[in-house]
Amino acid sequence: MSAIGEYIHLKKENYDKYGTARVGEQPQLLIDSYNAQKKINLMRIKNFENKINDTILIELKSRIEKNYNENKQAKEIAENYLNFNKGIKKFQQDFRAKLIEEVPSVFGTEGINIRLNKSNMKISKELVNLKNARKYRANAISAIETADNNFTAGRPVQKNTITAIINNTDMFFKELGLIEGIDILWPREGWKNKDTLSALKGILELAPLGEMNQSTLSGVFGEVLVNMAADVMQDLSGKELTKAIKESLSTGETRSSFSIDESMIGPRVQRIFQEETGLNLYQIRASQNKVDASITIKNIPVEASVKAYTPKRNTISAHLQDVSLLSTLVATQLQFANHWISLHSYGTSNDSMDEALSEQIMYEALSSGNLLKQDASVADTFVAIDTINGRIYAQSAYDILTNGKKNFTLNPTINSIVIDSNKTANSIEQRIANIIMSIHQIKISVRYKTALNPI
Repeated sequence: MSAIGEYIHLKKENYDKYGTARVGEQPQLLIDSYNAQKKINLMRIKNFENKINDTILIELKSRIEKNYNENKQAKEIAENYLNFNKGIKKFQQDFRAKLIEEVPSVFGTEGINIRLNKSNMKISKELVNLKNARKYRANAISAIETADNNFTAGRPVQKNTITAIINNTDMFFKELGLIEGIDILWPREGWKNKDTLSALKGILELAPLGEMNQSTLSGVFGEVLVNMAADVMQDLSGKELTKAIKESLSTGETRSSFSIDESMIGPRVQRIFQEETGLNLYQIRASQNKVDASITIKNIPVEASVKAYTPKRNTISAHLQDVSLLSTLVATQLQFANHWISLHSYGTSNDSMDEALSEQIMYEALSSGNLLKQDASVADTFVAIDTINGRIYAQSAYDILTNGKKNFTLNPTINSIVIDSNKTANSIEQRIANIIMSIHQIKISVRYKTALNPI
């Protein structure tokens, strides 16, 4: 990999001459970067070959289906393991991370001067009140819509409307146990801007309050069923089984850290980025690993990523991950990222380059998680469970990434992304920082759609 921005030309004619080298230097050819990226894409898939065969998958599906239909203990374990407080804590952590990630981007445009006051952002140990949170959010959104109607009609927004927006927003965060102090979004005078209020509405709607309990329970239930299929669980029952399953569930909560450093994004560019966004790209971060269940079937180790959903008809469309475009570009080979960014800033994208990046994103979303992680386990098997009817889909990552690429949906698609920030600036570093800021805002939603057939 090479540092992003080392080098991206402002003018296409210079790129055509020198690729990602500077003017006068030996050209750095796109084909070399493409070949290096394709090589590692193939190597990652090759690492899965022959690990999980059809015999193991058939046995895994059979055991999961049997436990779903005959073992009521699975749901009891899931419900007891995922007590309300634990579910709320995970929700708070996930929503807090979402706010830290999203607020700078949605409020970071010109004319919208709202920042996240992290010093007031403390996760409360008290039990939160979801019912009240829903009420205050509805009140805040109603007041925002009132203000929007006034903006549209050319009427002044009343002070009491702004007060209602501010107070109900504060109470929304307090009822979720995410606020300590007066507020976490400031300055208050910024709320009088139409675009700011529209952005605030988007922030309020980030929290899926209505779906939290059931979706979280379904996820843990799926992990219980897969862990219960392990060889070591076959002769256990009662309290022994419950204890063993609860211990095994810790796999699905394992997180690994990752970070960007000076070799990936230059320090002067990072300094400008931080000054303008308030975000430190060099900060160490962590996220949950892809392996939800590490089990053994017929003496063969299986590292499974597990999704549990209510299907639509005979299919499950599993949301695998929202991939950071910046992180995945940083993790590409040689000068691949700078070639790809250059092409997408000149409006001349390359189908082969787009395909190679799409392949890496599929692998990341399905098996590895963020590719900058150094010690994360990698999922070699994907399991989807119909929580209503007990139908099971289990497939090897090798087969999915080799023969099932058509079942992935990336939104936005890689070939549709336009990098429109490669423009003249007061310095080269500022221009590169502007490019990175625009890339940082792009997240690729990755879904995998599969048919669920009875075993």
